[in-house]
Formats: sequence, C-alpha cells, structure tokens
Amino acid sequence: MKKTLIAAVLSLATLGVAHAGPAYTAVGVQNDVSYNAVLNGGWSVVYRGDYGTGFNLGDVISGIAAGKNVMFAALQDGSATFKLLSYAAKEQVFSLTGHNQTHAANGAEWYYNGSSIGFAGLGDLISQDSADTGGDGFGANPENDRLSWHVNGDPNFVAGGWRAGNVTWLNSSTEWDRLILVQDAVAAPADVPEPASLGLLGLGLAGLAAARRRKVR
Repeated sequence: MKKTLIAAVLSLATLGVAHAGPAYTAVGVQNDVSYNAVLNGGWSVVYRGDYGTGFNLGDVISGIAAGKNVMFAALQDGSATFKLLSYAAKEQVFSLTGHNQTHAANGAEWYYNGSSIGFAGLGDLISQDSADTGGDGFGANPENDRLSWHVNGDPNFVAGGWRAGNVTWLNSSTEWDRLILVQDAVAAPADVPEPASLGLLGLGLAGLAAARRRKVR
C-alpha cells in the first residue's frame, strides 16, 4: 500500500512540470540555421513579410519591451532554414547611426539610419548606396554575412529589399521573407514543479500520511 501511494505521489509531482527546450543563443552573424531550432529555442516572430513589401518599423519597435533581444533574419519561401540571422538588445539594434557608420553588438556590426537598417560581420565596413552594397554586393561573389533593408529617408518605415547574405537585388522579391523576432522570457528550469503540481503533491502526501495513521490503529 505504501509503495503504491508513493508511486502515485511521484506521478502527481511530475504533472505540469515545465520541460524547457534548449534556448537558441549565438554570437555574431549565423548562416543556415534551422527555423524550428530558433522558434523552439525561445524566440517569437513579431514581423514577417516579403522583401518586396514595405512595413511600418516604428509600430514593430514600439511593441517590443525594453531590454529584449531582437533578431533580424531572412528566409526563402518554402525553406526550413534561415539564410542568415543575428541579434542584439533592442537598444543596440535600433540605435541610430551615421551614414556608413556601424557599432558592434553581440559580435556583429549594426546600423540604422535614413538610408537602411541591418547588420554585417564583426569588423566589416558597410557601403550604404542606399542599402549596404559592401562586401562585393554589386559583384559576382557577395559576402554571406550581410543583411540590409532599405529605409529611404524615414527610419520608421522599411521599404523594399535589398539583400539577404549573398543574395542581392531583392527590392521587389516575393520569394524571400524578412523577419524580426524577439526572445521570450526565460523558461523555468526543467523538473521544477509548477504551483498546481505542488498542490497535487501536497494532496498526495496528505493521503499517504492518512493511510499510515490507519495502519497504526
């Protein structure tokens, strides 16, 4: 009887336990990352749209809490793998910079001004014409660690294009998507009972104690 009750209590204790998947973390620009690994790793999409479609960036920014990590990413339609991505704190990603100027954050070079917004590899120089055409952007071998979206004079509104790593001239593309993701709150450690589970555990222990009292009598 005692063994049966103990087994039942242990079974109750496992109900409602939070089993967090491995968090997705990285430093610098990353290529060819699983879409599911990122979303299952604690990130949520707050914007997704075609490279050829503009959107109100100001609305996106205002909906992101201070201190959150913000990720920029690009994905080809039908693919389960991000072409490239990088992230940093909201205040770093959306920090205004001068023309052709960047600042380093979480292992990448970030920029945001009236020409374009995006990132490049750590230590890379950008060439805003008006998006970043650096790293042989107009040539035959574009670098694969640069993401750049046109702004066209208004930092609160992202216009079409322009590049997703070594894929350029995406100004009118409906085959490539731009994504902005935000890192969710850190999940509770695995195997720690949630409050509801603790209540059930208490009931189970009470039942065990009552059974033992009956046996003593």
